Amino acid sequence: MTMMNEDEVPNITYSDASIHVIPQNRFLPDVVHCTMNMDSFNQVNHISDHGRCVMTETTDYGTKQYPDIASVFSEVNKKMSYRESQKNINDLCEQLDSVEMIDDCSVKRFNELESFEGNHGGHMAANIDASRIYLRDKDGDTLLHIAIILRDDKLAMIFIGKAPSNTWLSFTNVLFQTPLHLSVLTDQPEVTRRLIVAGAEVDKRDKDGNTALHIACRQGQHKNVQNLLEPVRYHEIKHNSYDIPYQTIPQDLSIKNYEGLTCLHLAASNGHLDIVSMLLDKDIDVNLKEGKTGRTILHNACLTGDLNIVKLLLRHRSCNINARTFDGSTPFDLARIRGHEDICLILAAAGAGYGEDLTDSD
Repeated sequence: MTMMNEDEVPNITYSDASIHVIPQNRFLPDVVHCTMNMDSFNQVNHISDHGRCVMTETTDYGTKQYPDIASVFSEVNKKMSYRESQKNINDLCEQLDSVEMIDDCSVKRFNELESFEGNHGGHMAANIDASRIYLRDKDGDTLLHIAIILRDDKLAMIFIGKAPSNTWLSFTNVLFQTPLHLSVLTDQPEVTRRLIVAGAEVDKRDKDGNTALHIACRQGQHKNVQNLLEPVRYHEIKHNSYDIPYQTIPQDLSIKNYEGLTCLHLAASNGHLDIVSMLLDKDIDVNLKEGKTGRTILHNACLTGDLNIVKLLLRHRSCNINARTFDGSTPFDLARIRGHEDICLILAAAGAGYGEDLTDSD
């Protein structure tokens, strides 16, 4: 199963068919309610749904072992036999022109994961061969990916411990997501830290250019950010069965995603004041600029009227209150344009200038 980053639902046309797509969150698949007979599949003209994993409510794995996602896979269709339902799933996916069709291989992988339930399952998981765990399906997901997606932290920990080397922990799926990306997306800090300690690459990028730290900063996950900023300690690596190579932790904090945003920009623009403070404590450059506009986080705070961020930044002596964007605007310019008079007063008191009053650049 592949993690999705889109919530848009495409338009569909139908006659006898009744298809209803319920958008879920960023890390659970969309659910397709299918109440149609086989003749109705021909009525679906076309849906361009690239990059989306399409599933139907014909399996009950979410209601048994994983009650926290039971609401996603509710009202199991009991009218269809297993073989018939699988034929319907595949036919529907073909009609929907889905890139990520669920097939027998995917279903077997979920069933395999479910077989590890209970004490006997735990014994099975402990003795499973790594080649089975890290065999990638057509979406690029391993059993470790899937265990993390389904929030089964016990299985995830077992699978991490079975990795022959640290490189196996950074396998990517078709969305270029590693298990570390997924553990942050699903907010599982214990799994995140275990992956880091086991040598997972912290600066791998997903299809949007985000590292795991970008995602944690965007979502305001204090514990995950802390895990990704703290270097690995000697006592933490005792459970590894192999030596891990050196990697710089925290990662290069100036890395920008494909929108030109650093971790600091993402944390500040989403109002996560505590995470901004954590990043500043790691000596991140407070004057980092966006790749597209040249704005610093002070520019953005003045633009949106975030007084708390402005006050925090002005306490840092290295903050350039007269920094210019690519079009020459200062933070004071942006605050004045948006009518944030309280911020203008604070900046003026701190010695900020604006427009043509400034003769020097940042």
